[in-house]
Amino acid sequence: MTALLQRQLLDEGYEHYESTAIQLARENITAFCHYVMRDEYTGKPIDLAYFQEEWHYLADTYDRLVIWAFANSGKTQNLTVARTLFRLGQNPSLRFAIVCASSGPAVKIMSAISQYIESSRELRQVFPHLRPDARNPWNTEQITVKRPYISSWPSVAVGAVGVNIQGVRIDEAILDDVVNRENTHSPYRRAELLDWYLKSIPGRINPETGRILLLGNAFHPEDLLHTVVKSSRWHGFKYPILNPDETPRWPERWPLQAIENRKAELILPSEIASQLFCECRDDSSSRFKRSWIDDCMRRGLGQNGQGSRPVYALKAVPWGCKVYCGVDLGVGRGQDNDLTVFFVLLVHPNGDREVLWVESGRWLAAEIMAKVIEYSYRFQCIFVVENNAAQDYLVQLLHAGTAIPIVPYTTGRNKADPTFGFEAMAAEFAACKWIIPNMGGSMEPEIEAWVSELLGYRPKPAHTGDRAMASWLAKEGERLGQVDKPPPAIGAVTLNLLNW
Repeated sequence: MTALLQRQLLDEGYEHYESTAIQLARENITAFCHYVMRDEYTGKPIDLAYFQEEWHYLADTYDRLVIWAFANSGKTQNLTVARTLFRLGQNPSLRFAIVCASSGPAVKIMSAISQYIESSRELRQVFPHLRPDARNPWNTEQITVKRPYISSWPSVAVGAVGVNIQGVRIDEAILDDVVNRENTHSPYRRAELLDWYLKSIPGRINPETGRILLLGNAFHPEDLLHTVVKSSRWHGFKYPILNPDETPRWPERWPLQAIENRKAELILPSEIASQLFCECRDDSSSRFKRSWIDDCMRRGLGQNGQGSRPVYALKAVPWGCKVYCGVDLGVGRGQDNDLTVFFVLLVHPNGDREVLWVESGRWLAAEIMAKVIEYSYRFQCIFVVENNAAQDYLVQLLHAGTAIPIVPYTTGRNKADPTFGFEAMAAEFAACKWIIPNMGGSMEPEIEAWVSELLGYRPKPAHTGDRAMASWLAKEGERLGQVDKPPPAIGAVTLNLLNW
């Protein structure tokens, strides 16, 4: 119901307005949302944005639908909670299956649906017959409303990916955020999710009237949502946080400043693209291919194939190996300051590069100096520290305050040099020269963030993530260590190796 219509009805009298609104809500999902649903933060009636009304039109039109939408766009409240209530109100005989990536979100969705049915005055006015059936279970996993006939199937059943729903008959399935970083980071995990979906959902759906709705963010070109939408049976639509003309899609909730703040919080280009702009990485345009990362992760599983974790400290540097710590400096504790990152790399005699440890934070100068001393004890490493512009004073302090071997490194055009630059690392990943520790595909958060920065790297705009930059500095330390004395210059870059 539009705001103009609401005002007209109110002018004619509240009782007339209410009775008309109730009648409209029984027939139209948009009117139902306006009258019944409540804002999760204020408790007031919601006012649908234009794109949310469009969602409902699409869901009414297509029985196989994928919708990608930016995070906190209201897709769960509208397309999972509200539509389930509206459809059950119109036909209490329907059977819904709602699946999330984990049980936590699924339980919250069921709680919201249950509370509306149990307590909403407005819902009771619109659909007086929509009430719990006391003869059947009413819990966090399944609920049953009163029906015109006896049925052994619940009205709504919720669960997590992997749940066994064999034998269950479904009229409508809603898969809400079933795709995430964990189940898309490797070909095995993507295939595992697709296999579960194909064996669990399509075969349970009513062949004549069944509907399947998939909601989520974009994670990978071959994730579940992108895979099913390739079929002509499916229709897919994307809703990034900005309109094509760069204006906010939902200015009332997400004005431009709020969007910029969220982008600053997400930091990683891949996360910004996924959560805000419904974009996933495309290996065809990426310098670091996902398949290369997967190969390097397989090396990190070790000989037993059970996986390995980052190394906190070394008792001694293995024979023939060298250890380098790349330090990308960012001084200050404010959220606007860049991270300071310590990236420890073990270089094997055959040139393999094994990631030992990654740590990031927003530390003051004295804290960074203490970290350098700590890492020297833990890894007996040689440090490579970027000393551009304002960072140079900290490098000088480190030289003055310690006898630890530190290589101040000035970056510039060399970062884009095909031989010595950052993108040269991509050739090393293609050759599977890096070893990335992981446990069956699951990485520690700092290492996962580093991988995300590599995958999100683009030469234009050429901003390298802080962790990726630190890894490149560590790799450069290994290269510079091959000469007895530094060359005077590489291109326009002067190398000044002190305490070497």
